[in-house]
Amino acid sequence: MTLKRRTGASGLLWCLLALAPAPAALGLSLAREAGGEGLSYLLRSRQGPATTHGSRRELSEIEKNAEEEIISWLRKGAAPEAAPSFLDEHAARVLADHHAAALEVLERWRGLVWWSFVRAKEHVGDYDIGMTLLSNDHSEEMRGTTELYGLGNYPVPPESVVFDVGGNVGKVAIIMAHIYHGVRVVTFEPSELNRFFLELNLAINNVPYIPSGGHRDAGGSKFVLGAESFVEVRGEAITNSTGTEDFAFQPMSADESGLDPSHRSMSAEYSSVRTITIEDAMKELGVDRVRLMKIDCEGCEFEVFPALSNATLDRIDSLVGEYHAHLEPFHQDEIEGVRRVACARGWVFHPQLVCMGR
Repeated sequence: MTLKRRTGASGLLWCLLALAPAPAALGLSLAREAGGEGLSYLLRSRQGPATTHGSRRELSEIEKNAEEEIISWLRKGAAPEAAPSFLDEHAARVLADHHAAALEVLERWRGLVWWSFVRAKEHVGDYDIGMTLLSNDHSEEMRGTTELYGLGNYPVPPESVVFDVGGNVGKVAIIMAHIYHGVRVVTFEPSELNRFFLELNLAINNVPYIPSGGHRDAGGSKFVLGAESFVEVRGEAITNSTGTEDFAFQPMSADESGLDPSHRSMSAEYSSVRTITIEDAMKELGVDRVRLMKIDCEGCEFEVFPALSNATLDRIDSLVGEYHAHLEPFHQDEIEGVRRVACARGWVFHPQLVCMGR
């Protein structure tokens, strides 16, 4: 998937320093001359004015070198004391503890501009399963995931299929794979960067998974439904039609990325992603019934729900998710359709939808 720039502002190869352009150019020179420390300073402080075209090319080369340094370190056994100096210390410790699994993911995703990886943080949840997440979002926290969606309140027997629409960096998929036994978790995440972290987090948390199609190993992976829970990673965006659309990606905030018009801004990068309806996804995946669907896709509920036929709705047993009320001004014509479907079926959203007469 190729990122396209729609504005002159910025994107993945975006800002070097929170300083004027001249110090930014100096930052590139410092990175070359000072080795790890210079690279650390450069990569950790990329907030500020957009760089020149030449600076972006140079930064791309620096990022490529950073990628190679991390992979080389993992290949040599990932001794903590030998970790690249620009890596966050928590991320370095996690990678060292799971270096074989992490290396497999990083090599499969080789070539993706994942500079934000240097800002990855360790997140340890207070769940019985306990998990560690790496992401580029410093505000990303584990709090309230099970309580927010009430995942433990829904019986999901073995050999069932559950959908995770809006996979983000994988925390819900990991929880589903642990609390439901012998199920197939299908997680949909159109952002390449999020999907990279999603697959990395599945790997370091020892969750069996099938990588997204664009990066699948030859022959793919085979799992027996019911034998163990596993996650199938998909790169499509769930919406009201099957085709392609421009996906607005905010490098510094996954929660502000998506197909919704509200996500379009001067700081966004755009990529063409495949879109698919729930009905077509079920057909392609050979799924007759979805036992539970979690949907938190930054506003896609306004497009998805009104378009669902009764026949498809009858094949979804339970649904939980987040309702993005702040996006209502962009979807005046669809609000009633969302309420009608969700309230009639008793589906649970946070914040709770107002259902008249209930």
